Amino acid sequence: MSLNDKILDTMDRIRPFPQVVVKVLHLLEDPDIPASRIMEVVRYDPVITMRLLQVCNSALFGLKRRVESLQQAMIILGSQAMMRLIVAFGALDLLKDPLPGYGLERGELLDHSVACATLSQSLLKELNFPEDHAVFTGAILHDVGKLVLNEYAGEQYWEISRMVDEEGQSAIEAERAVLGVDHAQIGAQLAQRWNLPQSIVLVILKHHESVSPERDPLAVCLVHLANVMCVQLGIGAGTRGLASRPSQDLVQSLGWSPKKLDACLSAFWCELERARSLLNLPSEGRA
Repeated sequence: MSLNDKILDTMDRIRPFPQVVVKVLHLLEDPDIPASRIMEVVRYDPVITMRLLQVCNSALFGLKRRVESLQQAMIILGSQAMMRLIVAFGALDLLKDPLPGYGLERGELLDHSVACATLSQSLLKELNFPEDHAVFTGAILHDVGKLVLNEYAGEQYWEISRMVDEEGQSAIEAERAVLGVDHAQIGAQLAQRWNLPQSIVLVILKHHESVSPERDPLAVCLVHLANVMCVQLGIGAGTRGLASRPSQDLVQSLGWSPKKLDACLSAFWCELERARSLLNLPSEGRA
């Protein structure tokens, strides 16, 4: 069996993304979809429903009366925050396991993904653009291809690391050279198998490529930037994480000064701690 066949076989064994969340994401492509229609779909997933109610009944909100319905939960959380939580809860079990092939301990990929999604959302807010669910969801799932390539990246760990350390290649360039494919390409294929919206597939595919707001969707640019920034901040970077490169002049192309970006980062840390609390994640990224 060729390496490509082995990778495809591994892809078949990856736990699927919850179909209820996939249906919600397709519904959200219509900006005029009523929240009641979303709730009709979500109530068929008892795990996500339970987790949403647990959040609302936690000490974070300190409510005197117990929340017992999705309608009540939406009033408390707000519709946009609730949609983001639905996506995050769909990814929790998928992303929590260790990935030794990438030097990631248990919970580190999940923490990096949540941080990237949170920062992407903060960057979107800073631009005063309308809500775009491809930003948050694409950020949560941008590294999902690592679930497939973990075993093969581990088998070739030293060669990939050598190319990064001695030849100055980026981690994804070395991955592509050694394995013949990279985790962004595999992640996009996996997202297509899950029938995720094409806007999210594109974010996953291009999160390591050279991007520009002049030619790429805003969601692609923001997730690319947020991913590199989170890696540089040391959030779920793994052993080769720092060998990631931002697209040149992307920050300037988006119209941000260093001072404005620093202000956005300051707000991000507060939002990240809140996201970790809502999802019951430890601050240090272990689960």
